[in-house]
Amino acid sequence: LETKRDSIEAEIKSIEDQLLDKSKENEGLYTLKSEFRNKESELLDLEYKINANKNKPREILESDIRTKETSIRHLNIVLDEHNRLLHEKKNQIDSELKYKRNSLLEKYKAIKESKFEFDESSCKCPTCQRKFETDDIEVKKVELEDNFNINKAKRIKENVTEGKATNSEIETINKQIIDLDAETEEQKGALALIQKSLDVKKEELQSLITIPAGDSPETIKIKEEVQRSEEH
Repeated sequence: LETKRDSIEAEIKSIEDQLLDKSKENEGLYTLKSEFRNKESELLDLEYKINANKNKPREILESDIRTKETSIRHLNIVLDEHNRLLHEKKNQIDSELKYKRNSLLEKYKAIKESKFEFDESSCKCPTCQRKFETDDIEVKKVELEDNFNINKAKRIKENVTEGKATNSEIETINKQIIDLDAETEEQKGALALIQKSLDVKKEELQSLITIPAGDSPETIKIKEEVQRSEEH
């Protein structure tokens, strides 16, 4: 189209030269004016097509820019959610699970260090308060010590089980934190790339300044030439 326009402008210049040639002013002036107006119409049509084609890249860029801006908004929402989850999970470990684990460790030590204590004076008949015989006291002592040891072993087992479950929960959440950190860095990288591309596209859009067909220098020039030729 640009090449065709240059060719038409050359033809218009040739016609203009003929119009300005006083020696041929009266020869075929009507024909020349008619041809001149035809060329003007053809040139205006070309200008319209050229500007229409110029607008297509701009429309494509604007659409691309809108898509990228939507992607950036979405990524920022995702990053905000990741940061919220990271804060929540880290806080859960620091303020809840670590405290629970330390408490279980203290209980474990206390249970482990607990000793069986036997109060012989408490071995009395509940009815008459008469002290048990020596053999009965010994039997009672063995029974109480066995019960103590069984209960102690049970408490230790429960404590260890709960401690393992707490450690497992901490490990699970730590893995989730690692995964979230990795996803966050990946999203930040994607966001940076899209933002960089968006900046480039905006610069390209600014460089696409389309001149309206009615205000093009070529059109103004042709109108002036037509007006001059009509005055002759």
